Amino acid sequence: MSHNCLLNFLRVLFLTFGLLMLGCQTPSIDLFSGKKMPDVDHEIISLPAPRSVSFSKEVRPILNNRCVVCHGCYDAPCQLKLSSYEGLERGASKSVVYDGARLNPVEPTRLFVDAKSKKEWRSKGFYSVLNESSHESYRDNLEKSVFYRMIQMKQRQPQPRTGAVAKELGPNLNRQNYCPTQEELPHFMEQHSNWGMPFGLPNLTEREYETLVLWLAQGAQTDQKATLLKKAERKSLNAWEQLLNQKDLKSQLISRYLYEHLFLAHIQFVQFDKRRFYRLVRSRTPSGNPVDEIATVRPYDSPGVGALYYRFVEESSAIVAKNHLVYKLGPQTYKRWKSLFYDKDFQVTALPSYDVDQASNPFRTFTQIPAQSRAEFFMDTPHFFIESFIKGPGCRGQVALNVIEDHFWVFFVDPKKDISVVQPEFARRMVDYGRLPAEHKSEIKVLSIWTDYWQQQQEYMRAKESYMQQIHSKDENHALEHLLISKKTGLTVFRHSDSASVREGLWGDYP
Repeated sequence: MSHNCLLNFLRVLFLTFGLLMLGCQTPSIDLFSGKKMPDVDHEIISLPAPRSVSFSKEVRPILNNRCVVCHGCYDAPCQLKLSSYEGLERGASKSVVYDGARLNPVEPTRLFVDAKSKKEWRSKGFYSVLNESSHESYRDNLEKSVFYRMIQMKQRQPQPRTGAVAKELGPNLNRQNYCPTQEELPHFMEQHSNWGMPFGLPNLTEREYETLVLWLAQGAQTDQKATLLKKAERKSLNAWEQLLNQKDLKSQLISRYLYEHLFLAHIQFVQFDKRRFYRLVRSRTPSGNPVDEIATVRPYDSPGVGALYYRFVEESSAIVAKNHLVYKLGPQTYKRWKSLFYDKDFQVTALPSYDVDQASNPFRTFTQIPAQSRAEFFMDTPHFFIESFIKGPGCRGQVALNVIEDHFWVFFVDPKKDISVVQPEFARRMVDYGRLPAEHKSEIKVLSIWTDYWQQQQEYMRAKESYMQQIHSKDENHALEHLLISKKTGLTVFRHSDSASVREGLWGDYP
């Protein structure tokens, strides 16, 4: 064998051996030269004049395109939300948000709501994925960044772009999240050298990777600024807040009703930029002051303050389909709310309690608001309300969604013929049948769900059937006359494993 042939044979043998060893060690050795590869990307950060990287213009688009698909909701892996700078700055946590085996409730960790500073998040068990030390060199900023190490792993050991994904990288919803800290990274990289980020997806392009590395090396700062409202927009926002913060008892009850039905919504003001969305929140501070959101687990929990104010907060996180529930506010909605509620002739003699046994039953809480108004409010935007049962802040809805059919249609009774609306005496008798397991807060009472509440539902259905037999003479062939049938009020629900979608109109064959 010639010298050149022997050299080529040894190179192939060495390459093969090295590839076999990649599953149990980090790829820090160049397979041909045998030299140790640099710990950080000197070829990027050692440029003669590294350009300054903008978070809002360069980094955020990369996060939105490559990371938010997994790290964009409440139960994101390791609770690392990359849909905003604040989520990246908050860092990660080893605590699991949804745990079906957990017997006791835990405090929620909603970004922007349950803590307002890095110090508060650290006290809740979140650890940094960036270098938080000040006045560090480019090298230190990278070496002390978990985020950098995770994308570096993927860049140095990219997965094939064709063919089947390795089983351990596949879309397993029940995969254990390891969530390594800076100190745990070396061992994690040894054990899972091909688990770099984006996990189970192609690695970043050279341009994307270079941009992120430079930004991390420069200290991972943000240049995003608060949105400045135009004069007309500020005037419109103030008008809505003024409407919701009137002090008479009737207005307070109406505002509570609207808030408890819209707390999940992405509010879109029709006069504003259509790419901007807001949340309706309860605040300790009135209009004209910074919003101090009152953090409660449920929208009907007691705010615990003497005076509360309903305010609008701009949604600063990236918009993702998983939790995008749009509700539009404009001049027409303003007039509609006024006619349905504020100008309607009814009296409120006392505000309902926030005690959970009453507050968790909306039929009792809002019984003073005319049933006709409540029904028409729902029927104005049925798609929004049905979708709010299906979407939410979580990535996965397996507990709720696994109990529904793969494909079904939803129809609604005409409020003008709905027995609960046109027969207020019947509605008053049935109000306690609207009790829900939520009155037990987070306590697990599985047996009572299948006894008390199931029995309540059966009794309600029997009472309703009996009542309708007394007041109606038409047979079941005329039942469709009682339904609202249109593209807006006929909805189709499709379930896709652990997620679902709602479409206006009747789609597909008969379910």
